[in-house]
Amino acid sequence: MKITETISRFVVETEFENIPEDIVNKVKECFLDSLGVGIAGFTLEREMLKPILELVKEARVGESTVIVDGFKTDFLHAALANGCFIHSIDFDDTHPAALTHTSSVLVPAALALGEKLSSNGREIITAFTLGFEVAAKVGRSVMPDLARFWHSTALNGAIGAAALGGKLLKLDVEQMNMALGIAADIASGTYACIEFGDITKSLHSGMAAMKGLLAAWLVKKGGIGPKNIFEYEKGYCRIYSNNPKIERISENLGKPFEIAFNGIKAFPSILASHTPIQALMKIMESRNVKAEEIEEISLKTYSLAASSFCNYNPQTLMAARLSIPFCLALTAVDGYITIQNFTKERVFDPKIREVMRKIKVKGSPEFDKLYPEMFPAEVKVNLRSGVSYLEVEYFPKGSYKNPLTREELQNKFLSLATITFTIEQAKEIINTINKLEKINKASELTNLLIKTR
Repeated sequence: MKITETISRFVVETEFENIPEDIVNKVKECFLDSLGVGIAGFTLEREMLKPILELVKEARVGESTVIVDGFKTDFLHAALANGCFIHSIDFDDTHPAALTHTSSVLVPAALALGEKLSSNGREIITAFTLGFEVAAKVGRSVMPDLARFWHSTALNGAIGAAALGGKLLKLDVEQMNMALGIAADIASGTYACIEFGDITKSLHSGMAAMKGLLAAWLVKKGGIGPKNIFEYEKGYCRIYSNNPKIERISENLGKPFEIAFNGIKAFPSILASHTPIQALMKIMESRNVKAEEIEEISLKTYSLAASSFCNYNPQTLMAARLSIPFCLALTAVDGYITIQNFTKERVFDPKIREVMRKIKVKGSPEFDKLYPEMFPAEVKVNLRSGVSYLEVEYFPKGSYKNPLTREELQNKFLSLATITFTIEQAKEIINTINKLEKINKASELTNLLIKTR
């Protein structure tokens, strides 16, 4: 097999002209969404992110921008910081089959290295598309086994960032092969972050961006790495999966591009909670149900969600975002979920904690067969009066099967960006991203990502 060589060649030989217009527009959506989330995250999670920002400011001054703050550092530390900001409120996009928050890794990587190299918009779009292709294809090959212990964003994201970095650095096929090998070797990140809701969740995106770029840079400077890492008998795919689908990594590359299957989040919480939230919102709204009327909420969903994302005693805001019971309880009490009502103060709200005790979650072998093409959730609400209501949802709002409209996406960006920036600055960022393929240098965008007043 020449799996790693084949995908390396695809990355090296594919150019902007090979990317369809609808995919270019998808890239712009990813940049808009990720930067909105990162700009808000910088402000909303300032306390948690403070050590990262302090670390970055101890690094040498360079050519790459730390968003909002405006500090110029080397490209590796800029990618680290900006990746952490974007993933800090868990409102960033998700590729369902690979289960990667791909853009939280690739947007900071593209901007950091692109600014250093003075890459133009077409180069950035091309590298981003190809980095996304690699992260998702490799992710598909090892999922769902990898998710038993490991966070896909941290591992597969780093490999995607290496492909992106290698493309911007104009590596040849052999160099790209080695860059992917180094990234696969140094990638890491466990699922402990889901339970504890600590800084490691944000670090996974930042470190993946940093590690991927480091891998590409080392090879560009003459370093050597392992070749053919995906098909190697003791390599990446066989380490993280008991039954890897290695051949799928190099199948149907760009037909269509994997970014076509990406999903933009409608709620600031773990993706596994979104269809349950949608089903419960339908019940609460259509039947005018109040939280105090509820006797029990039962959720049937796919087994990974039931086993991994059901923390009944979250101690941090991040842990609450990653807890399906908490998200359902917040929905039941407030009737909705937005970034505005998902706050630190609500984590220990007695009303929410009381409803959480009424929530039962179980996995379903029937629903396991539908995942990850679908995120099935059957929610049943039993009232004290004896009446019961049931709703089923299969596709999260914002997924490629149930997409956000352009207006909804822009409204999400504006609601997040204006937590930190003025409305005028936020609209200027939208206008620049809308013409991303026409900018001459990455700095035309990064210069707009600094708080000026």
